[in-house]
Amino acid sequence: MSLYTSLTRFSLIVFLLTFTGSSLAQLSPYISEVRTGAAVEGDVLRFEVELIKADNVRGVFLFYKPFGEIQFTEAEMDLRGNLAEFTLSGDDVRVPYLEYYIGINLSDGSSAYYPVQVNVSEPPLQIAVSARSAKDAEVIILAPEKNTSVPRSEFFVSISLLRASDNVDRAKTKIYIGSKDVTSLALFADDLIMLTGDNPDLDMDEGTTTIRVEIYDKSGNLYHTVSSDYQLISEQLAEERRDSYEFRGDVTAESRSEDVQGRSTWYNNLRVNYESKYKMFELNANAYLTSEEESNKQPYNRYLVELRGGDWVKMSYGDATPRFPSLVLTGKRVRGFNGSLNFGFFNIQAAFGEINRGIQGKIDTLFTAANSPFGRSDIVQLDSAKYPTEFNAGYRNASVTFGSNERTILAVRPSFGSGENFQWGLTYLHSKDQFEDIAFGGIPQENVVAGTDMTIAFDDQKFLFNAQAAISVQNTDITNGELTDSEIDTLFGAGKTFTQDPKTIKDLKKYIGSIITFNQYIEPLNYEEIPTLAAEATLSLNYFNNYFRGQYIYRGNDFQSFGNTFIRTDVAGININDRLRLMDNTLFIAAGFESLSDNLQGTKFATTTFNTINTSVSYFPRFDFPSILVSYTQNENTNDAKDSTIIINDITNRVGTQISYDFHWKYRTQMSLGYNFSVRDDKSISNFDVDNSSLNLSSNTNWSPAIVSNVNISYNSTKIQASELSYVTLTLGGRYYMLDNKLLINGSINPSFGDFERTALDLFGTYYFTSYLYAQAQIRYIVNSSQNSISVPNDFISGIMLRYNLY
Repeated sequence: MSLYTSLTRFSLIVFLLTFTGSSLAQLSPYISEVRTGAAVEGDVLRFEVELIKADNVRGVFLFYKPFGEIQFTEAEMDLRGNLAEFTLSGDDVRVPYLEYYIGINLSDGSSAYYPVQVNVSEPPLQIAVSARSAKDAEVIILAPEKNTSVPRSEFFVSISLLRASDNVDRAKTKIYIGSKDVTSLALFADDLIMLTGDNPDLDMDEGTTTIRVEIYDKSGNLYHTVSSDYQLISEQLAEERRDSYEFRGDVTAESRSEDVQGRSTWYNNLRVNYESKYKMFELNANAYLTSEEESNKQPYNRYLVELRGGDWVKMSYGDATPRFPSLVLTGKRVRGFNGSLNFGFFNIQAAFGEINRGIQGKIDTLFTAANSPFGRSDIVQLDSAKYPTEFNAGYRNASVTFGSNERTILAVRPSFGSGENFQWGLTYLHSKDQFEDIAFGGIPQENVVAGTDMTIAFDDQKFLFNAQAAISVQNTDITNGELTDSEIDTLFGAGKTFTQDPKTIKDLKKYIGSIITFNQYIEPLNYEEIPTLAAEATLSLNYFNNYFRGQYIYRGNDFQSFGNTFIRTDVAGININDRLRLMDNTLFIAAGFESLSDNLQGTKFATTTFNTINTSVSYFPRFDFPSILVSYTQNENTNDAKDSTIIINDITNRVGTQISYDFHWKYRTQMSLGYNFSVRDDKSISNFDVDNSSLNLSSNTNWSPAIVSNVNISYNSTKIQASELSYVTLTLGGRYYMLDNKLLINGSINPSFGDFERTALDLFGTYYFTSYLYAQAQIRYIVNSSQNSISVPNDFISGIMLRYNLY
């Protein structure tokens, strides 16, 4: 190692360590930790949310927004015990970064977020997304397919250089199987290179092997390298597999005790996964059973059975998250049937099931008018007609456990075309609350959405146009069923409850009465301005190392789909962003502009305009140097109100920096530094100024194959007008393999100082009895500080888990 390289590394480490006095830490009364994998463009990204306490959590949701999107997309996470999981599709993992936050639905009907003040004063979390090399597309290993098994008699190498640069000298290409250079055995035919397994000079060993292709430029310099893994198997094993039934699975049992805030709860969970394959067919199943399952709560148990037949058929029954056009159905868990048939020229997708379990509400505690608590979301007024005994006894309010109506959903989407160059789809959704006498459960409703979508693509989708539109009809109260013609004459007309012409309403009933319950609660009754229309169109151009994307959206103020209840409505505008790729996809310069406005149907006192500017520069080197992301965002919100009490006029500037460095200086170390600050200047009469800054430094060091340590120090400060909250969090942890790698010990201590004080201690032990069977024990102890001079009990969580793998 040169002196220059050593000094460079030392300087970078010193530079990073100078910032250990401040960082970003997110403290939450519900979430202990959020974990994500490495974000690589086009790869799936896994999120794990570990809860401090799960007894009063009814649902966990991931809200995410790739760079250039207009709004956050909501997805329900898979909640199992104190862990919520979700795997984000690679289509949504894009350079340069991904923003996200976590939402939690609580048993009392309220919501919480992570970061805690993300909707008020704190920015969302941000993950830097690294890019693949643009040269990867220039060399394609057609065969053998990646991660497949092949016998020698069927072994065949096929490599395409059709898209290689004109600067590439194809004749200089080198091919390696494992560490052996087999270039001389290959046949070069223009842009195609072939090698067959029956060549007597080709010496290959059975097992997993890497095929590597090196291409060189016309000056003889290495231009790029690609590789792919495959498994060479014996003829006997190949013959057995052709007619055999392959399977694998695992069973995990867990028992956990929680003593949180003075309340003790015991959980027992069982998880089973099964995967099997026979020729082109795959049968997969999973189930999660827990003692938390109760009939008066939304389901905690999960199950799914799925059958796949190649690329053309997929059917499942159980808990799934079907993905239809985003205006209609996405991110919603459906318990029931989900399937698709894909023939290329014609395809059909369907989903039917329950998205909400029917639950009976109940009264927990009665209160008189004098002693009723204020500010609680679970306090309701008593209906004297329904509760005459309680009302006559002097009670006026009650804390309740809210009920919910059972809600089912049906979605069908036929489409024409494979989507590679063209696809046109039609989508129909019908969702309805099953009418039951549910106490504190809300009014039963019904929803119908009809939509269409189209994809047009050219030049290997470098030119891509997507568009979708949908119109909704909603009935906000189906309790009393449909209106008769005589009831329409009574309710509608000049001088009556509703001023619309009765004949027009009767005509409307003829058209939509067959698909939805028709009465006076239908929205909309006035279709002149089409307030329930939503539409969007997106054009993407990917040429000359430049990715341009422009989008227009329109969403009426009354548009509603029960398949995507978090969609932003009453908004229209444009979003334009451009991303320039330089230096073989290692340097990215991105910029975007968004302008939206509301009050589309003139139902508000003023129209608000939302302007956003996004810029970023990111550098992801493929050699010994840190990765860097610097981003700047400006949000400006203004309205045209004449009344000073409702004027909106604020601007928020946010700057973020992320630096990560993976190096080997005596020991392999990964270090990262993140710094973010935002300033909100509110020029309205409310003067709601907010300053937020956060800094986070983390370091992971591999001292040996058996010992790994991690250190994290973070600082967060939020100032809202005259109040300020600041705290520092330190994490010291590590893992150690013992007893010939049969025992793994993980531990950490996590103290927080400042305006929020808490210390968490974690200890995990995993023992591997065999490669098929292992057990894990967990202990967590949280020391809570007093709040407002009131003592808060400490928390203690312990558990044991046993897992058996079946191959």
